[in-house]
Amino acid sequence: MSWTSATGSLIRHIAVPQTDGDIFATAEFEEKVTLWSIWSRKKLAEINTVLDFGGKRLALVQESGFCLLSAASFYGPVNGYDLEGNVIWSRNDLVGVQQVTAMPNASEPMIGVGSDDQPYRILSARDGKEIIKLDGIKEVYATNATTQMLAITPRRFLCLLDLYSTPIWKRPLKSFGVLHGCLSSKEVAYSEAGGAMYCLDLRGRQKWMLSPEKDHHFLRVAWSQATGRWMAIDWDYENGGPKRLLEASQAETPKLVASLGEPAESEFFATGDRLITSNGDIFDTHSGQVIWNFLKE
Repeated sequence: MSWTSATGSLIRHIAVPQTDGDIFATAEFEEKVTLWSIWSRKKLAEINTVLDFGGKRLALVQESGFCLLSAASFYGPVNGYDLEGNVIWSRNDLVGVQQVTAMPNASEPMIGVGSDDQPYRILSARDGKEIIKLDGIKEVYATNATTQMLAITPRRFLCLLDLYSTPIWKRPLKSFGVLHGCLSSKEVAYSEAGGAMYCLDLRGRQKWMLSPEKDHHFLRVAWSQATGRWMAIDWDYENGGPKRLLEASQAETPKLVASLGEPAESEFFATGDRLITSNGDIFDTHSGQVIWNFLKE
């Protein structure tokens, strides 16, 4: 297991395709976004955007020959860009944005936008037009493995819903917020701030719970299609230090896959087989090995 030590990287945003795509995006605190190809192992472009720091305001849509980068500023707008940096559409009316995410389980390319004190909006990724509003939702996690979505409400509830339906089930949180969530074709997993990681079936029945060590929690969770296991990034939020990639399953002690060093940010690819860190390392989540460091190009 090898990783890159903290190098002073200023990357604070990472956007990955929510399907089995090639391109991912990184950005420092604001504006300039860099596009990379994991297949070609090279930088593709640098483009200027409205991106600012403070929320999850960068998303990438790559499916069926269509590719779009979406970036937002807290004070607006939310823009859609092609890979050369041209603005394809702009929504100046959307302000207070805290989450922009791709919606890979829809019949057409879509973008989800969560804003303070506003309904959650699902937009067409092609033209930015509103498709549907979800009242009482502030954040959404979606996957191409199922048509259902994991959603977070402002009142500390988590629910499972379909795009055009009322919630299938609702579950109260035990802490003040959700750090991350993910779905497989049969299960849902999510981690709470300062708390545990939970795995439920799609009917909302808890299958297992993974309690972290004291003062730890799980920053990211992902389903690995290759291994059929849940992955999690464990971190000591009280004292800092290296982050750890773990493999988790029912009734077993989590397996340490790799130490990740101390990156500020990290994101799993949609298939769960790759993990990108802001230090530039891209890990194979099965072996724990670094397969490429894009900052060393």
